[in-house]
Amino acid sequence: WETIQEQFADAFRMEIHTLGPDGEDLCAPSRVSAFRRLLDNSPLGRDRIPDGRLDVVRRTGRHGEVLVEETATGRLRFNVPLFFRGEHLATVSGGGLLARPMSGTQLESLAASAGLDAAELRRAVAELNVGDRDTCYAAGQAIASLLVQLVAAVEHRLEAELQARRVQVLARVGQ
Repeated sequence: WETIQEQFADAFRMEIHTLGPDGEDLCAPSRVSAFRRLLDNSPLGRDRIPDGRLDVVRRTGRHGEVLVEETATGRLRFNVPLFFRGEHLATVSGGGLLARPMSGTQLESLAASAGLDAAELRRAVAELNVGDRDTCYAAGQAIASLLVQLVAAVEHRLEAELQARRVQVLARVGQ
C-alpha cells in the first residue's frame, strides 16, 4: 500500500496518510508539507486545531469518501474510510491544498492560536498549493474506488480458499 500511496500523492501533488482506527499512521505519510509538520510539532497547534473539530464537509461520496474544508486553516482534505467485513480497518486521508490563499490576518491569527512564529508559518504556507475542491474530491474518489476493488478482491480470494477447502474435505470423504 505504501507504494500505491506514494504514487497517488505524486500524481495529485498532495499529502496522503493512512491511519488506523486509533488515528495512528499505518504507514509513513507521503509528501507531508512543511505546514503540516509545523502544526503537528506544535503542542498548541495540535490542541487548538485538531482534525475533525473545525471542519466543514463539502461533499460525501458513495464509497464514504468525504471532502472537508478546515475552517481554521483553509486546507482542503479528503477522508476515505476502509471497511472489511463490517470492521473499520483504516482511513486514507489526503490534502495539503489550500481552498484559497491565506490572508495576512488569517496567518497572524493562526500563528497566535497555534503558538507559532508568524514568519515561519508564512514560509510553510507559501509552499502549499492553492487547489480546487473538485481535484481534491477526485483524489478521494479515485482512492475510494481502488480500495473498494482491493477489498472485493480479498473477499473473493478468501471465499475461493474456503470453497477449495470444502472441496478438499468432500474429496477426502468421497475417497
